[in-house]
Amino acid sequence: MSKSKTTVTIDDELLEQARELNINISSAAEQGVKAEVRSLVEERLKKLYKEAAEELDQFVEKHGLFSDGMRLF
Repeated sequence: MSKSKTTVTIDDELLEQARELNINISSAAEQGVKAEVRSLVEERLKKLYKEAAEELDQFVEKHGLFSDGMRLF
């Protein structure tokens, strides 16, 4: 996986604390961005799936199920 350089702005006190704790800033930032991306993608998918389920419900309500004429119960 290739990596790109970027510039970020971090609160001075937070940066100092991270350095005192020997936190790898690049790795921590990458993990934070990765978690945020995962969360937003999940949120978008949930919305998309909800909309699709609602459309399917409306279709079934209007047209019934494909198997309606085949059920024996």
